Amino acid sequence: FVFIGDITSKLYEVRMYDWNERQVVYKKNQWGDVDGNIINYDYIPRFSEYHMIKPVQVNKKKKLLCGYVLLLKKVK
Repeated sequence: FVFIGDITSKLYEVRMYDWNERQVVYKKNQWGDVDGNIINYDYIPRFSEYHMIKPVQVNKKKKLLCGYVLLLKKVK
C-alpha cells in the first residue's frame, strides 16, 4: 500500500481497519520527516480480505484530500 499526499500539507496519516473494524495499521508522517508526503507499508491480511483505509492530511489551503492511493499485489 502506498499513499502519496500533497507536498504542501503538514501532516499525513493512514489507518487501516479490518472487517471487524479493528485497527490493523497506523502510520503517521509530518512535513519535516525524511519520507515526508509518502506513506508505504506491507500488509498481509490474516483474518479477512476486506479492509477499510482512511488516509488523512492536514492542509490549510486545500480542504479536500489531494493525493494518490496505490494498492499493489505481490505475485510470484
